Amino acid sequence: MKVVVKIVIVLLICLITVGCGGEIIPGTMSKIKTEEVKEILDNKDENYILIDVREDYEFREGHIPGAVNIPLGNITSVDYSKDKTLIVYCRSGNRSNQAAIKLKNMGYNVKDMGGILDWTYEIEE
Repeated sequence: MKVVVKIVIVLLICLITVGCGGEIIPGTMSKIKTEEVKEILDNKDENYILIDVREDYEFREGHIPGAVNIPLGNITSVDYSKDKTLIVYCRSGNRSNQAAIKLKNMGYNVKDMGGILDWTYEIEE
């Protein structure tokens, strides 16, 4: 009987970790610090694409230099090489986490920077 209980526990842990349908569970995304993103941008590392997932009007009010704007609702139509690492950010981190999960489930290598509120470097308007 103890073996059966252990098997059930292991299966539950697997289900919780992977989630239904193999989807990524919110809060389990790979994070990247703003300092690392700044270094990537300063080095002009072409292996990364910085994506601002806020709405167009928010992007126009100010964004990180070099970022492309793809609002969260448009993430389904992203067409980048899967060899690139996508770095996503929004205002506070909620939408970037949602976008990161969607992109990860689409097969992209994704890092979640969180929110532009944490960005202490220059902003482009």
